[in-house]
Amino acid sequence: MAEGPYFAGEIFSMVDVVVAPLFRYFEVIDVEFRKAGSRARGGNMEIRHLRCFMAVAEELHFGRAAEKLHIEQSPLSRAIKELEEDLGTRLFDRTTRSTRLTRAGRIFLEQMPRIFTSLNQAVDSVKAVTAGYHGQLRVALSDGVAQSQLVALLAQCREEDPEVEIRLFEMPLAQQIKGLREDLYDVGLARSAAVGEGIIAEPVWCDQLVIAVPARHPLLVHKSIPLNDLLRYPLVICHPKVCEGCSKQIATLLRPANTEPIVAEEVTTNELMLALVAAGFGLGFTTEAQLNALRHPDVVPRRLAGKSSVITTYMLHSDSPPTGQLARFLERTRQSAGDTSASSSSEVIQ
Repeated sequence: MAEGPYFAGEIFSMVDVVVAPLFRYFEVIDVEFRKAGSRARGGNMEIRHLRCFMAVAEELHFGRAAEKLHIEQSPLSRAIKELEEDLGTRLFDRTTRSTRLTRAGRIFLEQMPRIFTSLNQAVDSVKAVTAGYHGQLRVALSDGVAQSQLVALLAQCREEDPEVEIRLFEMPLAQQIKGLREDLYDVGLARSAAVGEGIIAEPVWCDQLVIAVPARHPLLVHKSIPLNDLLRYPLVICHPKVCEGCSKQIATLLRPANTEPIVAEEVTTNELMLALVAAGFGLGFTTEAQLNALRHPDVVPRRLAGKSSVITTYMLHSDSPPTGQLARFLERTRQSAGDTSASSSSEVIQ
């Protein structure tokens, strides 16, 4: 990592990358508020006003919100009043019995997570420059992407681009796609190619799919388990919202059997899935690499009968031409794909 003084231009260029979306959000808010008939003045809004709004919007109770912020109720009410005056519209309908968000309040609340994400990224960018980095790459992760390939890729990036800080963000697929469109993230890794317009999904890594079977289970008489036999037993599957891409690939795999699976549990982590399989709750789906990394004495891997199946990881990024550090990251990831792709005899699940 380079050492020495850093010029203001370096700081501003990094911060600009993550603060630019913030101004777009306020433009969206302004447009929506004007549609709602507000007369926003602007100019006096502070971060404390936003934090106060978030607390009241989450609690829908000024007393509990004040306790959450560790302040008295009077300054909280004053902050909300100042914010409403600044925006030119009421954000809450208050009665002696309840507090509710107005339409404008709901619009404002929808923007809050992205506003605070941009603010936090701006702070991180300044800290990165101070620590000696000359750039930052924001990578979104979904669906528990393959750890071994990710570790190798990140190690290569640190070796070849030591002056670029890589920030990782874990989230559901829908949130990743939304963040990529809104320029909250530079690139993403997920297990789905269904990303819509404006985003490119490139298949990069393929991992051999295996069935996690409890020790002493009757299906262990098969070296490869027929799909129809598999579906006679309860399954421990990944949660369809938290692991959306992986869930869709598994659903595609099960579709030919034309049999509704018996779902014992829906889980959000591979570790919990293996624990439940070991305890006899049902059979699970995982990859060979993940099972090897999380060896469990009471879980035995088996492949599905027929054509070998793999789970595919996709690299997601904007369809705009990449430059600089992002272009280098994309190229490294593509190069890593040649070392980890499954053989042509394997069936790629999409």
